[in-house]
Amino acid sequence: MSPLIRFAQRYPVFKFLLIQILGILLGSYFNFPLIPLYILFGISFLVIFSRYFQIAVPIIVFLMPLIVLQSGNLHSYSELPSGEITVKAKITDIQKKQNSEYVILDVGEKHILLQLTDTLSILPGDTLIIMGKLQTPDPPRNPGQFDYGGYLQSQGIQALLKRDYLIIEIIEGGSSVNRWLFKMRQGIHQRLTEAVGQPYDGLAAGLLLGEKSGIEAEMKDQFRRLGIIHILAVSGLHVGFVLLVLTVLAKIAMLPRLYRFLFITAGLLFYLGISGGAISVIRAVAMAILYAYGNFREKEILPWSIVGFTAFIFLLLDPNQLFSLSFQLSFGAVGGILFMLGQFRQLTEKSEWLKSMRKYKSFRWLMDGLVVSFGAQLGTFLPIALVFGEIPVWAFAANLVIIPLAGLSVINSLIISIIMPISAPIGNFYGQALWGELFLMDKVSLIMNHLPFQLISFHGWSVFSLIILFVGMITLASVSQNRYRFCSALVCLLLGNFFIWTYNLDSHQMRATFLDVGQGDACIIENGEQTILVDAGYAGFGKDYGKWVVLPYLKHRGIEKIDLMVMTHPHADHIGGLETLLKNITIREIWDTHNDFESSIYDRILVGAEQNKSTIRYPKPGEIYQLGEMHITVLFPDSLIANKMKNINNASIVFRLDYQDHSILFTGDAEIQAERILSNIDSLLQVDVVKVGHHGSSTSSIMSVVNHVSPEYAVISVGENNRYGHPSEKIVQRWVDSGAEVFRTDKSGAVIINVDGNGIKLNSMRP
Repeated sequence: MSPLIRFAQRYPVFKFLLIQILGILLGSYFNFPLIPLYILFGISFLVIFSRYFQIAVPIIVFLMPLIVLQSGNLHSYSELPSGEITVKAKITDIQKKQNSEYVILDVGEKHILLQLTDTLSILPGDTLIIMGKLQTPDPPRNPGQFDYGGYLQSQGIQALLKRDYLIIEIIEGGSSVNRWLFKMRQGIHQRLTEAVGQPYDGLAAGLLLGEKSGIEAEMKDQFRRLGIIHILAVSGLHVGFVLLVLTVLAKIAMLPRLYRFLFITAGLLFYLGISGGAISVIRAVAMAILYAYGNFREKEILPWSIVGFTAFIFLLLDPNQLFSLSFQLSFGAVGGILFMLGQFRQLTEKSEWLKSMRKYKSFRWLMDGLVVSFGAQLGTFLPIALVFGEIPVWAFAANLVIIPLAGLSVINSLIISIIMPISAPIGNFYGQALWGELFLMDKVSLIMNHLPFQLISFHGWSVFSLIILFVGMITLASVSQNRYRFCSALVCLLLGNFFIWTYNLDSHQMRATFLDVGQGDACIIENGEQTILVDAGYAGFGKDYGKWVVLPYLKHRGIEKIDLMVMTHPHADHIGGLETLLKNITIREIWDTHNDFESSIYDRILVGAEQNKSTIRYPKPGEIYQLGEMHITVLFPDSLIANKMKNINNASIVFRLDYQDHSILFTGDAEIQAERILSNIDSLLQVDVVKVGHHGSSTSSIMSVVNHVSPEYAVISVGENNRYGHPSEKIVQRWVDSGAEVFRTDKSGAVIINVDGNGIKLNSMRP
């Protein structure tokens, strides 16, 4: 009998869970008429009472998410009112984030996020009367950019109030459980601050309550790189420690079984309240209560059944949770741990050496810890690789040390929270012990951050490739069963062939991405082997598009080096982001224009280029530069012309890029004076795509150049609502009249051009 069949027979809830997931996927990606679904659901419900219930029940399980999702589509939220409005909203939650507070407001059917930079004396349950303008969370404007709008929508937030709002009145709310729990959370945070002190009071609150605002950014980054950032988000790990403490306390008090179960349940629910009630904690608490109930009834504890039943119930209540990262990580981690523990148990039964070694307690703890750590990494591999594109290498080893320390820290934090109001000296004693545990955790993570090969990058991998790799890892992890060893070897060979052929097929194309970097320019051109970056966006006055947009895109595409960087001219909106890039990625060669321009950021970039060991060249008109199948022809300027130009825009490097039978013209910020010279080389100006000069300003795109270029597509890199009034409507119309389809990054987001043997295709992040 197949192991999958045996698994389904032992844990029947997973048969219904798979049917439910199929219904969610179909309901999410396809539209179905609602009336027939209701009719079929009603018929199936009636059939339950007949002998055909084994057919009717799966149909009902399949239909329920379809009906919920389709009903949600019909009752979707209406469009937000335009202009300034006055709203009366009740506070449902307050979350501390760095130097500001995020207040979640309930306005009828809508949930609004209000960002406060000033501290207000408010609590959940209070009502605010606010005048301002509602904003819809924006979708990402560039590939690889974090989907903040999607994240907020997954949290049930439909609108933002970020700036230019006025709080007219604060109406104090009445007593409520939510209000009491919030005050309790504030009190616990204050006790931890008093008992632990700097610099680890924020880390203590983060471990117990999930409040990360007091943790230094450097510490969070080292936790992230090491793969232990999960300890700062209250989840099943923390609930497990709380369950352990409650179980021990119940045994010490010698409570009868029923009272023990009630005590543990009440304690778990209380922890759920003080930790903020995140959905991940609700799931973990639900599983813990089911586990405690099984002990109370003295039933056999089947962890797989608890996991499957909890997932089924939560998806029944909200099918959209299937697409939530926290849902995927929660159940992925638990499932991976249970899977690996099962495999290791079977392997131990077949190995006399392992049986003998497991007699030693230290070896048993070490092996079980490694198996649990590896299982959690395996179970969460797919969502982490898809969302973050990087897998920490040393996470399995770090967790062996960090998780026990985190457990001790959570237990000590609970003790401090209880004892501090009764006896401050005893609370401070435990605070010193907690400080030592957090200090050790910090130093261990700092040391391990200096180990080589910190991260494995999966940026640039397709979803299908990652799924194939994940299936291969699962198969390889099943080597405890002899029947799978041949399959494991076969999977390795198939994976190798798959990736070789995928690489060969993908390498024969070019992709040019005009990134949306606000009022600036940045374009990345790649052919699978070489990468060209043309300008890098603006940096200054708290903005850095190199850090915010260009670098995330390079990581998203799996690009680790830039072969050629073209600084068309040294204005900050074109080269500012390069300062960050030089610190984070190898740039082999940089092109600069002839000029005597002076600015602090330009000087820093030249110093950074020297430290990066980048070669700086000053290309001349007529030079042809080749990278693989990409041919670059430099058109402008020569040193004599560039040095005579009083306006540095007119010293912009202008070049033509040819790939197979298609071409793109890059014009920097060249204005009328430079374009008059360019118009004399009309045959080289005829291209398929043009990057319109100077953000579509009226000082560029003279008629003779537009007529000579006559492109199929024209791309204008420009900032939304910029103060210069770019682009000029007259210039936009001029390109349209020439027969070009015009794309603007302020309206379309990033513009992506793909060139292969089938021709040229252009699309954008926004329609």
